Amino acid sequence: MIPFVLRSRFAFVLVSGWVSACAPSLKLDGKQGAADAMFAAWQRSKLAADWPMDPDPSCPLGGTARIAPTSTAQSFIVTYEDCGVAQHELGLALYRGELAFTQSIYSVSSVFDQPPISSLSQNFKGRLLVQGGYDDFLEVELLMAEPLGPSSVVEPGTQLSAIVTGTLRTNEGKFTFSEPVSAVSGKISSKLDANR
Repeated sequence: MIPFVLRSRFAFVLVSGWVSACAPSLKLDGKQGAADAMFAAWQRSKLAADWPMDPDPSCPLGGTARIAPTSTAQSFIVTYEDCGVAQHELGLALYRGELAFTQSIYSVSSVFDQPPISSLSQNFKGRLLVQGGYDDFLEVELLMAEPLGPSSVVEPGTQLSAIVTGTLRTNEGKFTFSEPVSAVSGKISSKLDANR
């Protein structure tokens, strides 16, 4: 006969595993969910526009996103380590993984004798796990471009927009972009995992 203590621990392990397996999780919801997730990642990489200043690696909701230059000019790798980018009632969206990107900063002539407008474009490739309250991933191969604002840091709830060209892939499938895209900082379009 198995001693009571061992049997109790075995039952606890079984119950714990069942609860974990049945706990609800979130997926990125369609094309907009993929775009929202990319915008959240982009808010960290945009800090490279201020290079050679060493950007604060802290993410808005914990964890880090560290930017490191490569041997090629204006080429970087950003490494996400439990980087919290959005809050949902089921948990945080935590990023793990790397994105490699090159960037260009250029000036566009304006009208009415106003100063030129500076613009930023960053060309990405890489893969992120979207975890925490989520069970998804984001594979990235695209370019994002927007006018540079006075600060690369934005508050949650800020309306964001960019010209997006390329592809994003999630558990739901592959999404192709060649258009202006909008998102809200700190928000990711999500849905419950139907398989949980």
